Amino acid sequence: MFKIRTYNAIAPIGLERFTVGQFEVAAELDSPDAMLLRSHKLVADDLSEVEPGLEPIMFL
Repeated sequence: MFKIRTYNAIAPIGLERFTVGQFEVAAELDSPDAMLLRSHKLVADDLSEVEPGLEPIMFL
């Protein structure tokens, strides 16, 4: 299962795009595979829990 940690309020319609059973999406996850941000100022502590090798992807 792919773990996605969310920051700030993400619209439920956007979260529905992640198939249940393939993705675990929550604000509190240990060792996430990815982060989903919306208007969040990212600091070094946020990245300490992310697995090495994660690459940023930005959608506007």
